[in-house]
Amino acid sequence: MTNQITTGEAGAGTGMSYTTNMAYSSKSVEWFTPECYVEAARRVLGFIDLDPASCKQANAWINAVCYYTALDNGLTKPWGASTIWLNPPFNMSSAFAARMVHDYQLEVFGQGILLCKFVPNYEWFQQLKQFPMVVTSKRVSFWKAYQTEGDSRMDGAICFVYFGPNKDKFYQEFKQFGDIVTFS
Repeated sequence: MTNQITTGEAGAGTGMSYTTNMAYSSKSVEWFTPECYVEAARRVLGFIDLDPASCKQANAWINAVCYYTALDNGLTKPWGASTIWLNPPFNMSSAFAARMVHDYQLEVFGQGILLCKFVPNYEWFQQLKQFPMVVTSKRVSFWKAYQTEGDSRMDGAICFVYFGPNKDKFYQEFKQFGDIVTFS
């Protein structure tokens, strides 16, 4: 069953609104980030203040001070934080990426890292091309909640997009996973 939820403003004073399709089922759609990437993010960010698309199980190793679950709908909550780690559901990447760019430009948060599919020809991805980015050189094996067997590797490249003043530190930590990509 899929419910369409139209939200109000995305956090106080952002002026943005989102329509999200949230699928509910007995099986989880949670795909958790491998710890090596989270550790690299922590070395860049210092700590993770907010994860706006998470759950209790994932936060066991993300260790965000604050996190929002699917039921919280992080797109509708305030993102005022020092640092943000974000691995959104890939079917909602466009909305979460737009919010990340918007809030960073308004200085709602100090620095953050977004993990998403590398899809440079998609319209929603265009806004990310202005930020430092590393694209993975091999498939990422995510841990899927409630997975009993099967392949948890995502097809296609994954990228990490950095928002903040420490671009060199970001590149230093993340180039071990792939290639630095810049767009002209």
